[in-house]
Amino acid sequence: GTISEILEHLKEGPAKNLVNSFFRLKIDCCDVCKIKKSPQIQLDRAHCNKKNCDRTALLQKAIAEYYIDDISPIKIKLILIKFLELHKDIPLFMLCKKCHTEYDRK
Repeated sequence: GTISEILEHLKEGPAKNLVNSFFRLKIDCCDVCKIKKSPQIQLDRAHCNKKNCDRTALLQKAIAEYYIDDISPIKIKLILIKFLELHKDIPLFMLCKKCHTEYDRK
């Protein structure tokens, strides 16, 4: 498929789940407001919102690493490994729903 088709396939399901399972953080409070995690308060992983640091941008870079054309096969495994490698210098934040929503608006 095209880069955009591959991106759409990966960005919500496989890439999001991979980040959640790979980056198991032992953080029990929101990085911004410091509210404690509880059965009522869920914390989410949030990608840095600076240019080219969000999930979509990192996936696009990972796809571009292996993309040849829309008929050449690519192993999804290679794209996802590269996607994880691209997180090396990019922070992930643990945010409560309220702070995550505000952060995403910026």
